[in-house]
Amino acid sequence: MKKENYYDIKAMFDSDGVKLPEPLFKENMVGKIKERESKPASSVRQFKPKRKAAAIVSAAAVLALIVTAVAVSSKSDKLPVSGNTTVPAAAATQAENETVAAAAQEQTTAAAEPSETTGTTQPEAPDDSGLMTFQSEDEFIKFLSSKITTSEKTTMAGVGESIKDFAAAPMAPGDASTGDAIAEGSSSSKETGSETNTQVDGVDEADIIKNDGRYIYVISEYRKLCVVDTESMKTVFSQELTAINDGSNYMANEMYLTGNRLIVLGSQNKKFEQIEVNESETTQAGDTVFSTARYFPFNYETVIRIFDLSDKNNISLVTSFTQDGTYSDSRLVDGYAYIITHYNINSPGGIEKGAVPSVKNEKITCDCLWAERNCNDYTGQTVISGFSVSEYDPTVSKISVVGYTNEIYCSKNTLYLLSSNWYKESGGMDIYSFSLKDGKIEKKATGNVPGSVKNNYSVDEKDGCLRVATTDYNYKTDKDISSVYVLDEKLDIVGKLTDIAPDEQVKSVRFIGNIAYIVTFRNTDPLFAVDLSDPKNPTILGQVKLPGFSEYLHPLGDNLLVGIGYDGDDDSADFQSLKITLFDISDPLNPAVKDSLVYENTSSRVLYEPKSFIMGQNGSDFYIPTSKEKEHYDILGEWYKSTYTLTYLHISAENGTLSVLTSYTVPKKFDTDHASYDIFTGAYIGENFYAVVDTAIYRFTLSDGTKTAEASLKKVS
Repeated sequence: MKKENYYDIKAMFDSDGVKLPEPLFKENMVGKIKERESKPASSVRQFKPKRKAAAIVSAAAVLALIVTAVAVSSKSDKLPVSGNTTVPAAAATQAENETVAAAAQEQTTAAAEPSETTGTTQPEAPDDSGLMTFQSEDEFIKFLSSKITTSEKTTMAGVGESIKDFAAAPMAPGDASTGDAIAEGSSSSKETGSETNTQVDGVDEADIIKNDGRYIYVISEYRKLCVVDTESMKTVFSQELTAINDGSNYMANEMYLTGNRLIVLGSQNKKFEQIEVNESETTQAGDTVFSTARYFPFNYETVIRIFDLSDKNNISLVTSFTQDGTYSDSRLVDGYAYIITHYNINSPGGIEKGAVPSVKNEKITCDCLWAERNCNDYTGQTVISGFSVSEYDPTVSKISVVGYTNEIYCSKNTLYLLSSNWYKESGGMDIYSFSLKDGKIEKKATGNVPGSVKNNYSVDEKDGCLRVATTDYNYKTDKDISSVYVLDEKLDIVGKLTDIAPDEQVKSVRFIGNIAYIVTFRNTDPLFAVDLSDPKNPTILGQVKLPGFSEYLHPLGDNLLVGIGYDGDDDSADFQSLKITLFDISDPLNPAVKDSLVYENTSSRVLYEPKSFIMGQNGSDFYIPTSKEKEHYDILGEWYKSTYTLTYLHISAENGTLSVLTSYTVPKKFDTDHASYDIFTGAYIGENFYAVVDTAIYRFTLSDGTKTAEASLKKVS
């Protein structure tokens, strides 16, 4: 396999938030790789890794669409029509047209007539939030059905399936009580440890690694939960997490640690069930043959497991339950978890087979099924649940919004969903806001902004206003438009600054108080300082240009901003060279470049996963993971693989100068066929740094980088 083709195909799934784990990538993309290699080299684009937080499940949904599109059709199950096995083409066409017309008339009549269940003529009108609710499940199904044609209903080969009532998740021994909180305990010895890099203070984000000052908790090999005692460097707990409720292909995504609770979030295939669908096809002779197709569709569901960590020698499962849909993202606020999943409602035989998603074995009630009246994205829903993580058997609040979500932003009181509305003539991104309090979720408002956001860091809330940085595309001029919009609590646009950098895309954003620092890119990297103190009149204060561009921005104190990205020249970016840039933002009217470091043939997980950026102990230092590539060629000069050296760099920005204080290099090399270089992460505790790959943790002395111990994550030691 050619190197550039490996990267190019993998980049297809890494882009736009789709992160495909290496095993699934290899197993399912062989055909695409071969197809790519048959194309001329000029058609291959450079690899550019990119990932949203939450990650695995979007790729899983893509694969589901590929896998489930295959149906087992049985021609022996042809259905006779008026005693004949075939129908002339003209008659069949006429019959089909009449059927479609009759169905359309039926939908129109149904919309006008009172519902048998509720007596209402239509769903409740949208309230101040802009979202309407439904009086019954039938009413919800009719709303979804009105968005598609009869032929679409009967030819869907999607991933939905009928909702099933699952058996209650098993409780840990002795956990018979319900609704009572567990008192938080403490480790016998704790030191100061690094925390997950989050966007908003007081709003925690899930990650594949957590620590409590002594123990490190790791999701290893996508399905194993491991706990390592950093004092003894022994793995005290290792458990392979498997599917529940007759599901399959379980994969752990990320987790939360709060007090003595560990919440592990994963995805699995729901139980397969055969569905038969009547279909028709036209023969070469012009006749229509009716047959029965047998589908084996499947949908994904998210598994929530809560563990009790009070006794590290006896870590126990408190409870587990499922939420329909692939895992998308989540947040933890004041002891309450909010889980966001994408539920696909396409199903052979019609959407009524699985229109209403379930959480914790219960369908979402009709008053919590929400949609915009003019919504046409009938194929999926965004499901949100909220619950206390301290209860033995938590009561779950749950809602669903028709349509998929591309990004989320969460403050301590409000959750925002941002969704690309490609199905609307107006385009742009729909924004939905929901109030959050003690696990409860209430709809607030809906709005829209032109363009699309790069990631969740393109969004920020301050003083009741939502600030959003977007890139739009003008088809008439064939140019990109980078802009900032300010919306009020009703999500109406009250201020905007458009075309910040002509024909340039927004690459990274950081909101600091009333200033938005925005990096755009086409050939070079301008950093703009935008004043948002007057929400109605955003203005550019200053800018600085430099080669390359930053994918992630992080403040260091009040006057410095560090950018992690790519190097380049005046004409283009060099995606093979990692660039770390230090900006002086003490004067927003004149931002300046203070220093920079460039590493050739090097990448970093921070470029697509900001949670792997670790803030240092004194406020002016930080840690970032790097992966340095070495290419290997055969005797004919053909590339056949690359090996990677994994190193965490401890970098200081003191006095406005970037300098590497220490480096922590994993002693093992990894090649292209290994996933570890992609999930390399770490943490510091006390005077030690811990570098984590998928099967091991390495301990280094924080001050000089000396490796002092390692622990295997394969089994309890």
